[in-house]
Amino acid sequence: NAHLSMPYAITTLRSQVVDFSFPLASSGNTILVRRPPPSTRMWNIFAPLSYDVWLLLLGVLCTAAFFTYLLAYFSPFTAWNLGVNYSFADEVWLQEYIWSFLGSLLQQGQDFYPFAMSPRSILAFWWFLTVILLAAYTGNLTAYLTVSVTQLPIRTLEDVLANQHYKVLVSKGTNIYAQILLDTSGPYYELRKQMKVVDSMPICSQTVAVDSNPYQVCIVDQNINIHFYNAYCNKVYIADQTFNAYSLGVAFPKGAFYLPAFSFLLEKSQDSGLSQWLEYKYFPRSNAECVVSAVTAEADPITIEGVAGAFIVTGGLYVCGILLLLLELLFELIPELRRQAPTAESMNNFLPPLLLLLLLLAQPSPLRCSTFKVAIVIEDTTISAETVNLAVTRAVNNNYRIFPSGSGRRVDFRLVNASRCQSVEAVRKGGCALMESLQKLGKTLTLPTIVIPNDFCSLASESVFEFIGAGDPSQLLRAAVEALRFHLAPTVAIFYDRFQSLPLLEAFQNDLSASGISVMAFQLDEGKNLSEILTVLIKGQVRFNVIFATAANVIQTLETARNATLLQQNYHWLLLSFGLSLSSLKPIAPAGASSNLLVVRDPTYGLLGMTDRCISAVQDIFPECDKSHVTSLEYRFTDALTALGKAFNDFANSTGDSHPASNATCLPLQPWIGGNSVSGFISSLRGLDTFRSVISYNASSNRLEAPYVEFAATFNELADQPVDFVESARFYPANASLRVLRTVSGRSLVFSNAFVDFKNRTLTVCAPS
Repeated sequence: NAHLSMPYAITTLRSQVVDFSFPLASSGNTILVRRPPPSTRMWNIFAPLSYDVWLLLLGVLCTAAFFTYLLAYFSPFTAWNLGVNYSFADEVWLQEYIWSFLGSLLQQGQDFYPFAMSPRSILAFWWFLTVILLAAYTGNLTAYLTVSVTQLPIRTLEDVLANQHYKVLVSKGTNIYAQILLDTSGPYYELRKQMKVVDSMPICSQTVAVDSNPYQVCIVDQNINIHFYNAYCNKVYIADQTFNAYSLGVAFPKGAFYLPAFSFLLEKSQDSGLSQWLEYKYFPRSNAECVVSAVTAEADPITIEGVAGAFIVTGGLYVCGILLLLLELLFELIPELRRQAPTAESMNNFLPPLLLLLLLLAQPSPLRCSTFKVAIVIEDTTISAETVNLAVTRAVNNNYRIFPSGSGRRVDFRLVNASRCQSVEAVRKGGCALMESLQKLGKTLTLPTIVIPNDFCSLASESVFEFIGAGDPSQLLRAAVEALRFHLAPTVAIFYDRFQSLPLLEAFQNDLSASGISVMAFQLDEGKNLSEILTVLIKGQVRFNVIFATAANVIQTLETARNATLLQQNYHWLLLSFGLSLSSLKPIAPAGASSNLLVVRDPTYGLLGMTDRCISAVQDIFPECDKSHVTSLEYRFTDALTALGKAFNDFANSTGDSHPASNATCLPLQPWIGGNSVSGFISSLRGLDTFRSVISYNASSNRLEAPYVEFAATFNELADQPVDFVESARFYPANASLRVLRTVSGRSLVFSNAFVDFKNRTLTVCAPS
């Protein structure tokens, strides 16, 4: 019964039941959203660049450092590869390039610059990239540090649809309410799933403003939302998007006679600006009294699109750096310019500290393609340079069974002391730590490498290029167990040092326990008083002792035992040490004590049983030997070198001395293509007679092994004679059998000085008067 009603959205459905006046104003629907709390400024320093740009920058830094390192590593014109006096190892260290590139990115300068042009080209364009990025980052950083950047969760209708956990409040009977119910597809239809109906538009907006639930929004006429925004602007905000636009008009009954006059007045008010004045007066767009607690802003971070050009140009310049490297390598290969390029010999004078070794193997000399270069790595006190020289000269080069007379084949060697961190190698010998640090080097360069440990190591070979030139240490430990069982040892004291393999020690203890032998273990280098430990053993009547240590620690322990009177005939000492010479043990044994020492070692093939000082094949290499002077370590070294020479000769026979030239080095990394063939010849060795012993390749253990383990025991026929060493027994791992070679007074003995009789001693017996 009303004569008019206002304001209403003019729609087609409503026009069917009422008449509308001239449009009073234009409007639409907006979204009223609960304002999130202001975000912290703590991490604004990272805001100038987007997340993906930070990741890309990290990737480019690592890539640029790696490419520069590769170019410097392979270029023959870096100062390191040229061998100039002012070169240093940082030029070919990857980690130093990463650190250097990071320093230049952070404007901290650079410690060094590569000498060659190819790596310098990448370095120059890395600087170009950092200049662009730093300028962009610095310019955008100021804005982020001076404002509190609050990320508004809802800005458009699509944001509402993308966050299904938001509830959409809609007033019943409104235009948007009908639109949501009537649509069969599109965004309004999708809103139906999130819609929650309220009774009126003010209730809709007020619920969002007052209720603390942040996951509800109100969609109503923009003027209603503006009103509540002005009242609660510190709690709510209006999303950017205005949608479902419509005009507001006055509704009249159908056919109302005063409708034309009313519309005429409204049209005049539009022309005069009166309607706009009334709209801004009663529906203001802002409220001067409303103050938000923190400035809300959203600065645009620099995206990949903004810096893509710099990255693309830099990537293209990496290709230029690689082309420069190819030109440098081509320059080195030109014969008439080769005298100016770095030679392999000059490059071999400098060693990369990271790898410990500059590996040079089988590089034919320019004049003789039958010359093989071999490097020999030793540790302090293990073997003398003179012995190495004699072994190469007499056991290989002048040995007609290795290199036939007239063949012109020979081995040139370089001796390196690994204890001083200088190394090149083909045959290497050293402690367990050295073996572990170098184990993969032969595999990397496809070089046949024979490892000769001077300690008990449980290390297993990891490649077909690496061979262990010694018997399995576990077999020596098994032999020791059999010797102790043979003498019915009830209890054994084990002295070990930190250089030996703990898994091997534990296995040795378990084998003794399984044989019914009690075990006590003492570590030699933990600061304990050895004399006190030996005193405890005397009181406990422990007669069998095992020393599982380096040669130096074996000597020191025996000297302490001698001072404690524990080197008498009734104490048995079993010694497990690869680098131990028998001649170094003789002075320790006290005169007239018939000391019982037993050395378990790789075989010397009857050397101790020979009547003369040494056979000629041994004396050629060890001129001063007196049978007990030669260590099994020196034997193994000489035999391994002989095996490698035999493999070289077989390889040369197969190629007719036309084997490929090689510069197998770490600078640059160039594998030897003949390495597979030489490794195959080493693997095929069976029963190689080296004039000193016989060795064969064992495929299951990847070792060059002898067929048995040797026991060298002290013995003196009469009590007043000095002790000497004899071969008392052999242990054969193939069938786990012990063969005793010494019989004293009708009794078989592994410890040859074990008490059987008084050895012509004069006994003085005192009786009471």
